Amino acid sequence: MKNVPLYQKIFDHYYNKIITGQIKEGEQICTEKEIMEKFYVSRITAKRAVDMLAERGLVTRIPGRGTFVTMTPKVRHNFDDDKLIGIIFSDIEYSFGLDILKGIEDEARERNIHILFRRTFESLERENEAINSMVHRGVDGLIIQTVHGETYSDVILKLYLNGLPIVLVDRHMDKTKVPFVTTNNFKAAFDTTKYLIDLGYRNITFVSASPEYTSTLNDRYRGFKAAIKNDRTPDLLTLETPEIRERSEKMINRDINNIKQLLEENPKIDCIFAAEAYVAKLAHRAVKKLNLKVPDDIGIVCFDTDERELNGGTSFTHIEQQQYEMGVIAMKTIDEIIKGNADVKTDNLIDGIIIEGDTVIRKQKGDKDEKI
Repeated sequence: MKNVPLYQKIFDHYYNKIITGQIKEGEQICTEKEIMEKFYVSRITAKRAVDMLAERGLVTRIPGRGTFVTMTPKVRHNFDDDKLIGIIFSDIEYSFGLDILKGIEDEARERNIHILFRRTFESLERENEAINSMVHRGVDGLIIQTVHGETYSDVILKLYLNGLPIVLVDRHMDKTKVPFVTTNNFKAAFDTTKYLIDLGYRNITFVSASPEYTSTLNDRYRGFKAAIKNDRTPDLLTLETPEIRERSEKMINRDINNIKQLLEENPKIDCIFAAEAYVAKLAHRAVKKLNLKVPDDIGIVCFDTDERELNGGTSFTHIEQQQYEMGVIAMKTIDEIIKGNADVKTDNLIDGIIIEGDTVIRKQKGDKDEKI
């Protein structure tokens, strides 16, 4: 059995007391010196445990006074026409996010709801800062797209358990009851993989940023894996490129070369399933470096696409997420939660739609390849 570090045990001790209300909001926790004496640990260990609590937004240090459990304003439960909802997104791009925001805004206008908006640029620190800022502004609820790799958030869960209405969009938190609205990524990936198999593709590989800690990417990979039958082909290439917008050219080139190397070492691969539109662009560049043609030599499909950025008239075959509907449902859901509607649906899965483009072909034996 793996030993749990002392600082983690101390963190867990205070975390459980805070979440269960044994130490209430605004109350002071032990000083680092008191923690040292209570748990028989060094100052470094005590400080690290308190740092972890602070990083998760559970406590705040006040110089000269001590460390206190973060104050969380109570939900106002407004039923008038002056509701205020905070909207926090990791980022907004033409290919994903813009239409969700349009749906949120249009539905908010229909319901006479005001909104505040912040982007976090995939930074957990900025996310916590935005959440705390909006909560202290007295918002009636939050609609959040959590940062990449965040399958669990102490800050979000604590606010949810304290009664603040929260709806997650695009990504969800596993093993919690926090309401969410997202594409049925498992089904979309499963159906798309079956679609490729029906076209005649037999050696398909999945290319993605690490799917381990992001619910949407994980669901897509699981859906792909459930549909694929040929276990001899490498089924996953994990890129070093994170799901953020500030990507260095060095990192981009490294990932392009990784895809290129995968194709060189596995020449039977006949199609790439890219987890995101951005990854599809990397794959397209890697294929061109090998002097191969899309779709004649290798097919590419992806989630989402940005038609404005495609070169040479190429249009990716892709899964279109019903983003506007996601935004509308997110705003409807949070408003009904605020109103106390016990029948509101809290686990909203929306089907993706396969949009045919120029990057896959029909490959049945005996037939001439045909673009789809």
